[in-house]
Amino acid sequence: MEVAAAIAVGLAAVLVIVSFARTPQAAGWPWIGLINVAVLGWCWCAYLDTRDGGTSTQVHGVWFAFVSFTTIGMYLFARRAVGVPGHPRAALLVLLALEPVLLVALSFADVPWWERQFTLDAGFGGGRGVGYLVHGVFNIALIVLAAAMLGRRADYSRGLLRWSLYGIIAAAVLGVALQAVGADLMQWSALATGLSVHFAYAELSRDPYAAVDPVEIDALTGVLNRAGLERLLIGAVERAERYGEALALMLIDIDKFKSFNDTRGHLAGDTVLTTTARRLAGLVGRGGSVARFGGDEFVIFVTGLDVAHAVSFAMQTVAAASEPIDAPGGPLRPTVSVGVATYHGGTATDLIARADEAMYDAKARGGDTLAVRA
Repeated sequence: MEVAAAIAVGLAAVLVIVSFARTPQAAGWPWIGLINVAVLGWCWCAYLDTRDGGTSTQVHGVWFAFVSFTTIGMYLFARRAVGVPGHPRAALLVLLALEPVLLVALSFADVPWWERQFTLDAGFGGGRGVGYLVHGVFNIALIVLAAAMLGRRADYSRGLLRWSLYGIIAAAVLGVALQAVGADLMQWSALATGLSVHFAYAELSRDPYAAVDPVEIDALTGVLNRAGLERLLIGAVERAERYGEALALMLIDIDKFKSFNDTRGHLAGDTVLTTTARRLAGLVGRGGSVARFGGDEFVIFVTGLDVAHAVSFAMQTVAAASEPIDAPGGPLRPTVSVGVATYHGGTATDLIARADEAMYDAKARGGDTLAVRA
C-alpha cells in the first residue's frame, strides 16, 4: 500500500503542474488550483499513513483539512461553472475556511473530546471523535450544494462535459464514503476529483450556454448581433424561469452619438462603437453576453446578478464607457445612458422593454448615468 500511496503522490503532483500550466489566465483556475493542491496534500498524508503504519492525531487533522479544501474548491468551481460572475466575497471564503482551520488547530492541541468522544470500531485511528462528525457534515453539505449547482449546468450540456460534472460529484461522494470506513483508498478518490474538474474545465471555459454561429456576430464591433442576442437571451430567460436563476439585462445607449458622425466623420463614429463594444465585452467576461442592439445601442445580459449587483455592474459600465477614446481627428469622450432591468417573469421581449424604459429615464436625466426597473 505504501507503493500505491507514493504513486498517488506523484500523480497528484503531475496533476497540479498540468492544471496550472494549461489554465493560468482562466477565470476558474484558482479553484481548480485549490482542488489540485489539496489533492496533493491529501495524497501526501496517505503516503505518511502507510509509511509510518498509522496516522498521528496531527497528521490526521492536516489530512482532513486537505479533504475539506478539496470539497471547498469543488464548491467554488461549481459556483463558477454555473456562471456566477466575479470572485466570492471575502466573508464566504472565511466561512468556508473556518472548518479546516479549526480542525487542524484542535488536532494539534490534542483535545480528547474532539478526537474520541464518538467511538466506533471501524476506520483508521480506532475511533471517531467530534472532529469526524463535524468534518463529515461539513463536506457532505458542500457536496450537496455543488451537486445542485452542477446539476443545473449538466442539464443543458452534453457529451464529455455532462459526464465530467457527474464525475466530480461522484468522486467527492466516494471520498466521504471511503473516509467513513477507512483511509486506504481515499487518495484515489482525491485524484478522481481533481481529474474530473481538470477534464471538465476545457468545456466550461467556453461560452457557458451555447456556441455562437459566425452569422450571429456583428461585423463592425465583433459582439453579438440582434439575431444572436435574441436566441441566447431566450435561452437565458428559460433557464431563469426553470431554475430560479437571477438574470439582469442592461440596455446601453451612447449619448449624442450622431454628433460624433456629424462633426468628426463616420470613421470616428465607428471607432467609438468598436471601442465601446470591446470595453463592454471586457467587463462582462464569461458570465454573460454583449450584443449590438442596433445603431449606437448595446445590450448586456448576465446571469447570477441580483438588483444590487446589477446596479454595481451598470455603474462600472458607465465609468468604463466614458474613458477617452483615441479616434481619427483627436480624442473623444463619449458617455452612455444605461437602463437596468432584472428578470421577474415574462418573456425576453418584456425584459428588454423594461430596460428600454429605464434607459430613457437615464437619458431624461441628461445621460452619463443609469436608471433601474427592478
